[in-house]
Amino acid sequence: MGTSLPDRTSWSRNMPCSWRSLRRRLLTLTPDGTVAVRRGTGLADTTTRSVFEMVDRTVQAGFDAALDSTSVGELEARLDRTARDFRSFAYEGAAAAYAMLDAVAPTRTRRVGRLLTGRGAAHRFLIYFGVGRAIGRLPRFRWRSVLPADPVLHWLAVDGLGFHRATLDPIRHVRQQYRADVAGWPHGDFRHYLDRALDQGTGRAMWFVEGADVDRVIATVGRFPADRHDDLVSGVGYAATYTGGVSEPALRRLWQLSGEHRSFLAQGAAFAALARDRAGLVNAHTRTAVAVLCGTSVEQAADIAERSETDLSPDGALPSYEVWRQRIADRFTSRSRR
Repeated sequence: MGTSLPDRTSWSRNMPCSWRSLRRRLLTLTPDGTVAVRRGTGLADTTTRSVFEMVDRTVQAGFDAALDSTSVGELEARLDRTARDFRSFAYEGAAAAYAMLDAVAPTRTRRVGRLLTGRGAAHRFLIYFGVGRAIGRLPRFRWRSVLPADPVLHWLAVDGLGFHRATLDPIRHVRQQYRADVAGWPHGDFRHYLDRALDQGTGRAMWFVEGADVDRVIATVGRFPADRHDDLVSGVGYAATYTGGVSEPALRRLWQLSGEHRSFLAQGAAFAALARDRAGLVNAHTRTAVAVLCGTSVEQAADIAERSETDLSPDGALPSYEVWRQRIADRFTSRSRR
């Protein structure tokens, strides 16, 4: 499967040096090697390698397309020509580029906001992840200028920041279980929850860093303090379902090894089901993963996730976002105990 997004080199040679510099500073996934390959893990399975490399290329192509497009409409047309299974990853890369452009614009701009209100609304999870990746390359005083105002979904950007840092420096953030300093985050009222949202992104990153090797992924989670396991496994569940690259037996092994954390594994998978279903990008792997990890169809898991988001109260002792996640996990608790 290919993508019709623009070739990077054909136009970037004529870009101003400042734009080329922004691109180099931002992305940690590049077409010359997947995260797992570049970090020394290696990928023995050719299917996994192919999927991961396609993700890398598509994120980069989406980023480049955003820099090269003269309007949101033109960008959307380019992104929507991306291979179907990977289309949301193109939106992730585009959102990262738009966030960087918003941060350096001389006047207040909201490119990311316009992307979210257009066709990008169907790709909201990946767009927020992309914003988080951009934030990882921005000085702290610019974070507020690029973070969309949604009181629930902005936590997905923290997830994206956790993913960015864990893939950029897996030795520190994965092997050594380092918790990044996020002092200065615009929503600092929930400083205690920032760490948890970062861990959700770190869990997603583990899927790449450990080459989608299920035993290795779960062993890595197990080396973290116990109070971090639910959030890490949630991120693993999302990546295993949305990105994939493994067989049904591997997914069953993942469910078995997750033990007492299965409800959050299912919660992450349900998020992925919602993201793919609402974007119209459900594929055979999504159906298999959701059936194994949630015990339901993609449509049922997506409905559970969507209904759980309704009637959320304003932030209380926990952010509304965490209440949403807990509601989803609770729906899968009885199955997880079997």
